[in-house]
Amino acid sequence: MKNQTGIWITFMEALLINLEDQQEVNAVHISSDIETLQDEQVGNFGNYREEAIAASTLSEGLRARQEQAFFDNIMSDLDDRAELYIFGPAEAKFQLENALLQNNRFSNNILAVESAEEMNTQQKVSRVKQFFKSRFFVLI
Repeated sequence: MKNQTGIWITFMEALLINLEDQQEVNAVHISSDIETLQDEQVGNFGNYREEAIAASTLSEGLRARQEQAFFDNIMSDLDDRAELYIFGPAEAKFQLENALLQNNRFSNNILAVESAEEMNTQQKVSRVKQFFKSRFFVLI
């Protein structure tokens, strides 16, 4: 039996689609707690540019910690032996790939990282099944 997982990801959420022998076993939704510093928040500092820069720098450090916590949460739900297919519309997919590569448990599991438009859950599941199905036929 092959364990295969597709990960659709943005900085707001991830959907882990777990397949076993080309059949969907389950889909796990993971929300992130990543906060963004809104332009309005920076604007609240008015002419106090140094305070705005300090707040932005603090916010960047906080965001980096929140991103790592999000990626750690995703990794805790992954099977060490699963083949991984990562896709999504934003940069989060590349940052997750880097986090996985830095983790010895998953450094050899990533098969592909691809861009994808926004889609509903059924489209995400279909894309994952199609990816692993086409990979199966290439290997034969």
